Amino acid sequence: MTSKPHQQQQQSLFRPKFTPIPSDVDIPHLVHSTPNFQWVHREDARLHAAPYQALNQIIHAVTIEQGLPIVVDNWHLRQDWPAQVFSKEWLKREHGDEGITPLKLQGIANVKTLW
Repeated sequence: MTSKPHQQQQQSLFRPKFTPIPSDVDIPHLVHSTPNFQWVHREDARLHAAPYQALNQIIHAVTIEQGLPIVVDNWHLRQDWPAQVFSKEWLKREHGDEGITPLKLQGIANVKTLW
């Protein structure tokens, strides 16, 4: 009986409400008018060739020297992208038949997904 109130209290702690950003929000204005928001540095992987020295320098400068996050876009659109990586077959080979368990935010429940 003593664990029941604790369970109820613990459940209430893990009930975040997901509210999507409305489509009419002016994102540039929001970023510029909110002191703790800033644009993330984005780099297009298609603009860099192997062995990626310039890209490595950019990533180092942004993440290590400036301490900021970086998003490297479009790896999957490159000619040298190994299409078999992260495919259904690759996931099954690397992680077995257990599938993945994403979190369903609205109901705060795990959703079992099989490959």
